[in-house]
Amino acid sequence: MSSNPQRTMIIRGGDVIDGTGAAAVRADVRVRDGRITEVGPDLRPDGEAEIDASGAVVTPGFIDTHAHTDPQAFWDASLDPEPLHGVTTMLVGNCSLSLFPVTEATRGDVSDLFAYIEDVPRHLFDDSVPWTWSDYAGYRDAVDASGIGTNLAALMGHSPLRLAIMGDDAWTRAATTDEIAAMAAVLDEAMQHGAWGLSTSFLDVDMHGRAVPSRAAETDEFDALFDAIARSGRGLVEMVPGLLQGSPEVRLTDLSRRCGARGIPLTWTGFTYSDSNPAATQKWIDLARELAAEGVHMYPQLSPRTVDFRLNWDSSMMFMSMPEGWHRVVAARGDHMRQLLLDPAWARRGS
Repeated sequence: MSSNPQRTMIIRGGDVIDGTGAAAVRADVRVRDGRITEVGPDLRPDGEAEIDASGAVVTPGFIDTHAHTDPQAFWDASLDPEPLHGVTTMLVGNCSLSLFPVTEATRGDVSDLFAYIEDVPRHLFDDSVPWTWSDYAGYRDAVDASGIGTNLAALMGHSPLRLAIMGDDAWTRAATTDEIAAMAAVLDEAMQHGAWGLSTSFLDVDMHGRAVPSRAAETDEFDALFDAIARSGRGLVEMVPGLLQGSPEVRLTDLSRRCGARGIPLTWTGFTYSDSNPAATQKWIDLARELAAEGVHMYPQLSPRTVDFRLNWDSSMMFMSMPEGWHRVVAARGDHMRQLLLDPAWARRGS
């Protein structure tokens, strides 16, 4: 899925940083048909549009490896503010969440999950997302037809995949052999049409405190889905470990090795630096090094600062780590929410 930038130009006089680690060089950059064809001083014009970049830095476009702008493409084609920060490509479909595959019966659940976990207003999924598709190819074509401000690379969310194949049972049980084969076939087709892999989560819950469907998957299901990615000869897996549960590194290590055996890179989310516990940061770095020594490509997505939350009474990931009663409050609306907060019985459960 791609944007439609001006495709022929000369960018003049900027400090060019090419991403190789080399020092900045004052130079011009020639772009023809959307590709850089020449970098050097004082390039001779050939009828192109010219941009004066003197005093500015010129770099390759940045890649945002963890975005949730999957639905935003339909109400804000600019994908603001990412392009303003130099981002030209975003990886979406993270955290077991994507807008495909879907059926008439699962669109509501997919919208509810995405809205709650990613703090997106729920009404936008009904008001702005057209839902003209059921599979990856349909979603891709809808985004391309709308025109967007960056390139999008999309992972398939494990939770909507389970819901599409298993219905309500996706929340509560392991898949059967036939259901696993059906899921692998859907992922196979998506990879053939340009999807970038699979995302899964062992952390997230919905507004009612239910574990997301991906958390019910067992090893044979992961093996079949990883095989589908391997058959395509490209792609990756993104994972959210169960960081609020005991020993999340055990499942992370197991899935990393399963991906490594198939030559699939795995990246994982939720790794943040903590001034109060720097040893926790080092533990994950050491694990990545150990796996790399085995030939396993496992890449933590590291934030150098702690996690920030936009707290509100409609939804927030913050409530995932709080006692179960809080989910009832977050799901409630209007007077019902007020009544719960004032109820002494709820206060005992939510504390």
